Amino acid sequence: MTKYGKILADLHTHTIFSGHAFSTIEENIAAAHRAGLRYLAITDHYYCDGSALDKKNEITRLRYLERDINPTDCGVYVIGGGEFNLGQTPYNPEKIAQLMWKPIGLHSFFMDIPSVTLEQLYQMYVEAASDYSSFAHIERGFHKLEGRRFGVELCPEVKDTLEKLVVLAKDKGVLLEVNEASLLRKSGGVYERMKYWLGIARENGNQIYLGTDAHYSSKIGHFENTLELLGELDYPPELILNLDEDKIKAYCRNL
Repeated sequence: MTKYGKILADLHTHTIFSGHAFSTIEENIAAAHRAGLRYLAITDHYYCDGSALDKKNEITRLRYLERDINPTDCGVYVIGGGEFNLGQTPYNPEKIAQLMWKPIGLHSFFMDIPSVTLEQLYQMYVEAASDYSSFAHIERGFHKLEGRRFGVELCPEVKDTLEKLVVLAKDKGVLLEVNEASLLRKSGGVYERMKYWLGIARENGNQIYLGTDAHYSSKIGHFENTLELLGELDYPPELILNLDEDKIKAYCRNL
């Protein structure tokens, strides 16, 4: 238990399928059970562009993850989905639309980040807002944009873009992620950017969710840094998805 009550879900985790994580789905589920979670989102990276024969199997794996795993009655409900990439055009989008949980974020898989401008980044999020359930770790990557000209400081241009992203998410009904792994990073200005946008989100009334971004099972369900920051900002508990089972079920059924 925390000052916010019981954390029911970890909504951003990876398995060995992501290619750079270290645990299986079974190991993640066991870790979630040990952490006292009721829900676990498997959000392996979606790398596909439709150029290879195995893409149908990738879609099927994501689409039926819940159907295949949850009848085992392990005590943790597995939410199937994937983590998507800004700048990516997924193969078979009509099937992707049926996925239960679809965070999207800035990664280097489908773009040359140093060549991207702040305005281009914002427009990517605008385009993604109608198709994805949440924006993952919006605080990352700013120090790499536009040939690294912004550095790690919270300059006015970066503040403005973060504020626009928070407003966009609220207007479009998109959830914003508080990423535990971001708070473990000691460079790149990530912590300062997250604290800044969270302060704006608090005043704006944004619904947020918590994800460890665990790439190893022992990290699942551990939100110590996240909870410390949310407590410092006095973020309203009613705006934190992971604390409300009815909201978790509603989002996962409607997305």
